[in-house]
Amino acid sequence: MLVIDPVRLRDHILNHFDPEELNSLMFELGIRKGDIAGATVSARVEELVAYCRRQGQLEVLYAECARLRPAVDWPSVRVAANGPGPAADPRLVAALSEVRTFKALLDEGREIYLRNNAQRGRLRDLIHANHAGDIPPNKGYDDLFYKMYDRLNEEEMALFRIVRGNTRVGMHRINARIYDWADTHNVAAMFPEQTPPVLALERELKELRSHLSEWFSKYEETFKPDPKRTLVYLNDENQHGTRWPPGLNGAVAAVLAEGMN
Repeated sequence: MLVIDPVRLRDHILNHFDPEELNSLMFELGIRKGDIAGATVSARVEELVAYCRRQGQLEVLYAECARLRPAVDWPSVRVAANGPGPAADPRLVAALSEVRTFKALLDEGREIYLRNNAQRGRLRDLIHANHAGDIPPNKGYDDLFYKMYDRLNEEEMALFRIVRGNTRVGMHRINARIYDWADTHNVAAMFPEQTPPVLALERELKELRSHLSEWFSKYEETFKPDPKRTLVYLNDENQHGTRWPPGLNGAVAAVLAEGMN
């Protein structure tokens, strides 16, 4: 007997539905947009599949996707229900589902970070173009914006407020959600076997908890009380703290790949 693999179904939806089409799909299923959380497409698709799974409607979701995108290879999302391997272990299935939720948070955080970086770069370029002879020695973006704060023109100040607002709202919110997940999940205990990828992910999470704990400390003590601050960085030119673990995304991918074998 073949059953729907939620991960493959999620990936197919991500690859073949844009944000507006995703809304249309939900409408056809009678699902309100408010029922599906997520600030990004990937997060919303993840939640949509999880929602349909909880409601026992994966087959309905599958059928509607196949109706709307008949040229897509939807049958490939089905797998053997009782195939060999560790995927049959309910602890493994539950653990992989949690890791996929974590990956969706990381993906959302990456998108927010990149959008803020783009605005940060625009502000830097404006300052260098408009104040070429007045740029003081500085140690990176936040230090530059801090020292130039009193000389910003109207356009620069508007962009400054957007960058600061992105840090205060977007980055703070997603970092809080990521930290909450990392702080409440013991990956080594979640999985039935402590394989090398699982142990590697636990090491990356330990570094992540340290990084985010320091990020929130700097946010509260340096960024929040000073309206001239725009960014909260730890592993920049000032080297204020623990860096974001560079191997985290790879460790998550390795655990998920191992779980699919």
